[in-house]
Amino acid sequence: MGVLWVAEKPSIAESLAKAFAPGGNVKKGGGKIPVWEFEGTFRKRKQLIRVTSVLGHVFSIDFTGEYNNRSIDPITLFDAPTRRSEASKGGVVHHLQHSIKGCDQLCLWLDCDREGENICFEVMDCVSKFIKLDKQHVFRARFSSITKEDLQKAAAPDKLVYPNENESRSVDARQEIDLKVGVAMTRFQTRFFHERFANLNSRLISFGPCQAPCLGFVVKRYDEIQQFVPEKYHVMHAMIGRTGLSGGSCMFESDKGRMFVESKAKHALKQLQGVQKGRVIKVERKRDRKQRPPGLNTVEMLKVVRMIGR
Repeated sequence: MGVLWVAEKPSIAESLAKAFAPGGNVKKGGGKIPVWEFEGTFRKRKQLIRVTSVLGHVFSIDFTGEYNNRSIDPITLFDAPTRRSEASKGGVVHHLQHSIKGCDQLCLWLDCDREGENICFEVMDCVSKFIKLDKQHVFRARFSSITKEDLQKAAAPDKLVYPNENESRSVDARQEIDLKVGVAMTRFQTRFFHERFANLNSRLISFGPCQAPCLGFVVKRYDEIQQFVPEKYHVMHAMIGRTGLSGGSCMFESDKGRMFVESKAKHALKQLQGVQKGRVIKVERKRDRKQRPPGLNTVEMLKVVRMIGR
């Protein structure tokens, strides 16, 4: 028998196969979702390791058929029943059920967040008819990067855990809330605005529990930009020459920082004008080391792309 490893997407599954296959000796198969196979060691036992992935969430939720009628009062949607169905048409459920055959263990390499924990249980639901879902047969690997060293540490027997069902259920609750609030508010405000604005050029005015707060942040920042009034300010810099040495000078900044009152800035300047000598009252030394550039995260990558486009 063997163990099936499931990642969140094919690229991570490929990284797993390359990190654990002895000498890179791995067999690749599968269709739309690749499968890698090799003889390796898992939980201190040599066995067949089969590596594949899902494509994000396996399932999605929606209302049952009778509640998909837009004429229904939106308030009734909050108590309406929901149903779960396969999220994509890629045949992920069938793929997992086919891939688990010949394996008696399951190791889940999903992203280490609540969404990943929820997908763990979605995968477990798909293969529940083929293996036992207890702590002796299902394992959860937690990792923060896909380097070979981090992946191998995550697969150590003392690091493997059982998936957290409470975290998974919190995602189930969030998905149901998002669905009910989003659909109910969308139908309500679509009906509300259409009744008041006959020439409204939109069949649907959507509402998203996540998008609405984000839009609020964007509007708030736009208002701040439009209402911004520039203010003049003054800063002081002193160019001080060094005596007893072969020339050279240093630029110093005032500890007063920005001064928005012109009279105070002029007074400070007048106090310094004509001063010929100064005294160093404190010297601080520190050693700094230039670090290697870190890898780009999503935000930093977008900043770089934006600069290239200019």
